[in-house]
Amino acid sequence: MEPTLASKLQGDYKTGKRINMKKVIPYIASHYRKDKIWLRRTRPNKRNYQVVIAVDDSRSMSESGCGSLAIEALVTVCRAMSQLEIGQLSVASFGKKGNIRVLHDFDQSFTGEAGIKMISSLTFKQENTIAEEPMVDLLKYLNDMLDAAAANARLPSGHNPLEQLVLIIADGWFHEKENMKRYVRDLLSKKRMVAFLVVDSLQKSILDLEEATFQGGDVKLSKYLDSFPFPYYVVLKNIEALPRTLADLLRQWFELMQHSRE
Repeated sequence: MEPTLASKLQGDYKTGKRINMKKVIPYIASHYRKDKIWLRRTRPNKRNYQVVIAVDDSRSMSESGCGSLAIEALVTVCRAMSQLEIGQLSVASFGKKGNIRVLHDFDQSFTGEAGIKMISSLTFKQENTIAEEPMVDLLKYLNDMLDAAAANARLPSGHNPLEQLVLIIADGWFHEKENMKRYVRDLLSKKRMVAFLVVDSLQKSILDLEEATFQGGDVKLSKYLDSFPFPYYVVLKNIEALPRTLADLLRQWFELMQHSRE
């Protein structure tokens, strides 16, 4: 994850915060014409990311045997983000509609004690129904949450200096695909990354799942993932593969973001 916050001195400027002593002698020798002797804090050397990890705490996670792998994935990602000093990290759980809980907030330090408290809050017992559309509820909540954070961090110029990322850890089985696509597009349109970590079930892999659609009175079978509403996702079968697969996902996102700025 590349640094985004410029706090290191560099450059050759006519004004600045500190004089580059290496330029003083050439400055005097040039009879004070080569006056670009100042340094400014323009070199990025700190990260200013806001990362939200949302974990599915519904009963379907335990029924599919994905709960323990989801916890391992959560711990792995949190440790990695902490070691990278990414900026701010938040963790939330979701399941039943209207029951989104923030287990770790942006302004809290990630410690071993905080991690234990966070994990002990996950039960994988929350009940929800198809009509409740829990994933749509989550996306609405996260969008509002990141909007508020961006408003607080916005510079006088109106620029939002934060790079905001959302990582959802869940089994990926839901019915509200079409409604979700609009909310995913809304988050992406605000230059926020929304990635989905599909914790795959050993009992029935999501890669083998098919769904039926009706076209002109005929039934057509297609792969479930062909219409997955999240353009950035990885299917996790074992925890050992997580660091590399997640790194590949993030690298692709940063490349796309870089192209969008050019």
